[in-house]
This record gives sequence, C-alpha cells and structure tokens, in this order.
Amino acid sequence: MNQKGQSTVEFAFVIVMLFVVFCMLTGLTQITYNWVVLQYAASEASRFGSLGQTDSGFSSREASIRNRVQKITQDLGLSKVVVQFVDESGGITAGSSSQYFKMKLSRTIQLLGLPRFFLKIAGWKNEQTPVYEVVAWTVIRNEPF
Repeated sequence: MNQKGQSTVEFAFVIVMLFVVFCMLTGLTQITYNWVVLQYAASEASRFGSLGQTDSGFSSREASIRNRVQKITQDLGLSKVVVQFVDESGGITAGSSSQYFKMKLSRTIQLLGLPRFFLKIAGWKNEQTPVYEVVAWTVIRNEPF
C-alpha cells in the first residue's frame, strides 16, 4: 500500500481545526478585553462619583462621571460607550448623599472574521455584520457629602 499522501491529508485536517480554534480565541479575546476595560472604567468612575465631586466645567455629577468613563475608555482604545444610571428610587441619576446607585456601561462590537462566517453557515440571513453587546455593571453607595 502506498501511504505517501497520508500525512498531508492529516495535516490538512489538523491545520483547519487549529485555524478555527485560533480564530475563535481571537474573537473571545476581543470580547474579554472590551469587558475588562468596561469593568475598570465603571469601577474608577463610580468611585469618583460616589465622593460627590464634579469636574470643573460640568454642571452635574452624572456628566462628570460620563466624562471620566469616556476618558478612561478612550485612553484604552474603546469608543462609543453608553453610560446609564439608576438610583435607589428608580430615577436615572447617580443618587444623592448616602444613597446607592447602579451604573451600566455597554458597548456594541462587531463580530468579524470566523464568527461571522460560522453564523452565515448556521443560517444567519441578515446581511449586516453580527454584533455582540458587552455590558459591565457596578453598584456603589455614595459617601456622605
């Protein structure tokens, strides 16, 4: 029996599987990086906001917190981050002295490359690029101010 081409065929199968795993890991890395940056920005900005401070040039704490989030995320390479607040009473503010507030940071990223290819194989009919929403939450209590 002539088995000259056997290793070539095996290599072809293995290299395809390794390529798929590599592409999936790069996509997962992209999602994880976005999530970690959002978590960091949420932590830093909410801590700043809980002290009751406002940056000069801003009329509200919410605007100062949003500015902090945008600055942190842009410095780390992210843009178009959406910031939402919910206070104890269900309002959309950063709360008042000694109140808790929740802050939600979200960012939509486009899934490119192999995830997009697999979605098309699975029957994705939409011609738009599939998107994934990365979300980070934080809850913090305001200091007395």
